[in-house]
Amino acid sequence: MKILLLTCSSGEGHNSAAIAIYDEALREGHEAEIAFSNHLGEPKRPSAFDKFYNSLITHAPSLFGVIYNLGLAANKVLFPNIIYCVNRFNIKKLYHYIVDNKFDAVICTHPFMMSKMTAIRKKYRLFVPSFGVLTDYTYIPFINNSKMDKYFIAHADLRPQLIGWKIPIDKQCVTGMPTKQEFSQNVNKDEIRKKLNLPQDKKIILVVGGAVGCRNIYGVCKYFKKLKKDDIFIYVVTGHNDKMFRKITNKYVEYNIIPIRFTPKIYDWVKASDVVITKPGGLSSSEIGVANVPIVHLKAKWGCEAKNAKFFSTRGMSRYALNNADAVRQAFSIINHNDIAEFIITNQKQNLDKHAAKNILKEVAEYV
Repeated sequence: MKILLLTCSSGEGHNSAAIAIYDEALREGHEAEIAFSNHLGEPKRPSAFDKFYNSLITHAPSLFGVIYNLGLAANKVLFPNIIYCVNRFNIKKLYHYIVDNKFDAVICTHPFMMSKMTAIRKKYRLFVPSFGVLTDYTYIPFINNSKMDKYFIAHADLRPQLIGWKIPIDKQCVTGMPTKQEFSQNVNKDEIRKKLNLPQDKKIILVVGGAVGCRNIYGVCKYFKKLKKDDIFIYVVTGHNDKMFRKITNKYVEYNIIPIRFTPKIYDWVKASDVVITKPGGLSSSEIGVANVPIVHLKAKWGCEAKNAKFFSTRGMSRYALNNADAVRQAFSIINHNDIAEFIITNQKQNLDKHAAKNILKEVAEYV
């Protein structure tokens, strides 16, 4: 098969899902390409909207939550919706790109791309099989106005919710969430720590704020500082947020709180850790879950992240913190009680499919 993966840098999880499927496609001997919506045939380059979106979720998550809820409300009353209307323009280039390169299938990991492909299929009567990947453990606004051959979802328990949003069950396929193979591989923790030059005789807590950082990480660091323990090291992934990296370096390093810049091999840091504190992104939570490392989710008030955290915590796959102080207490509780850690890991194994990317490609192959 020759597969085009369409993504958008409004949230890094959509890109990570595309990369996971791309890697698996190459392992299986398929041809594949990842394309960013407005930069066909070019390297990843965030658009002005992508930068605005990432800034919004970092610096004004409550405002983003309001926008998310407005989106849900609009989704119920408007058709065609604003997302579809915006993405139906400038589709000629993408249409010719698909046809000229003779792709056998298109997989979209972002709702905007699902809308764009729907517009292409409607205008040009393009019959190339097209698929959507949901990267959260909940319905994502405006997906129901796209028309994909199949929607790949992370868990069977999501089916009733999607049916309620008029996505028929015969269009749903439970595959699991596509994650890079490196997260689920069995590795020796001592060897990973040696590779990263981490202490072998200490407990390690990893704090992950996403590619652009997460402002409430400062609050987590403050409580770790108050409760400093010599046998516990805290490593904080600040992503591309240089300001956050400098602030943690200047204020917290002496308390065994050490910042880490963006790394493409975050899976090594996850596998080296005893607990991960993270914002509840759907894809990032799945990556940590298939690594079988206990998760503490930071509080999320709005949007998909709040629903992701609820989905994981109610199924015993994570602990959901009430606030930053509680996140620190929960992490310490997991470290000090092996039975809690084992309970979380057992539930992760029962609910998460580490072969999701392979499952997706198997389903796609049936249409080609």
